[in-house]
Amino acid sequence: MNDFAALPDIAGGNYARLLRRLDADPNRAAERYQELRRLLIKFFFWNRASHPKDLADETIARVAEKAVEDIRGKLTWRCAGMADATYDASRIS
Repeated sequence: MNDFAALPDIAGGNYARLLRRLDADPNRAAERYQELRRLLIKFFFWNRASHPKDLADETIARVAEKAVEDIRGKLTWRCAGMADATYDASRIS
C-alpha cells in the first residue's frame, strides 16, 4: 500500500499529520505506517490479545490523536508505550 488515500482518515486529519511525521515522501510514509502496524499486530499477537489488528489500529489512532504535534523522531517508542496501555485496557474490558 503506497497511497495516502488508502490509509485511515480519522479525527480531522491526524493521520495525514502522522504520516508526514513518518516520512516527507507519501509513498515511504505509507510503507512505514504499514510496517509500524505490522509490528504492533505482532506485539498483540505475541501477547495473546484477542483482536491484534483492531488493537494495532486503536494504538495508532491514539498516537495520531494525542501525540502528533510533539513527536520528534520517537514515534516507534510512543507507539510501543501506547501499545502497552491499549493491551492493558483490552484485558480489563
